[in-house]
Amino acid sequence: MKKFFKVLGVIFGILIGIYIILDITFSIQLKNKIAELKAQGRPITIAEIIPPPVPDEENAAILYNKVFALMKYEEGNNLKKLSTIEKELKSLYDISQWTDEQRKEIPKLVNSEELQEIYFLLEEGSQKSKCRFNLEYEKGAETELRHLSKMRAVTRLFCVKAVLEAE
Repeated sequence: MKKFFKVLGVIFGILIGIYIILDITFSIQLKNKIAELKAQGRPITIAEIIPPPVPDEENAAILYNKVFALMKYEEGNNLKKLSTIEKELKSLYDISQWTDEQRKEIPKLVNSEELQEIYFLLEEGSQKSKCRFNLEYEKGAETELRHLSKMRAVTRLFCVKAVLEAE
């Protein structure tokens, strides 16, 4: 029995030794790789990944936030009507599926003063050289990207307008 525990102790000691050697080896390799990436100017920490602040006059996000504030899907407004039509159709972008009534209604909605103001701000924003939303980058993977769903809605508006202009 003593021999068994001696052998077990030796095996356990060898495994601990192998672990220590591998830990030291991989730690050295990791430190070297991090140093190499730093030398290349690559960001390593969250603080280094955060984009620099953008002056308001260059930042399209300010205009896009104005658009998001205007995009209220309230009963009776043109965005709500367009959204309702979109839900009725399989594809708002396939004009061949539109009824005659929708062919009359959708262009009116898209060309309404309400949506024209949104299109104007979006166009103005697209002319800006930079866009930075105020995100909490420090949260890492938990950073909330609330603007993405709103940007998707904006993209749908532009697609409808493009389809009508291509018609």
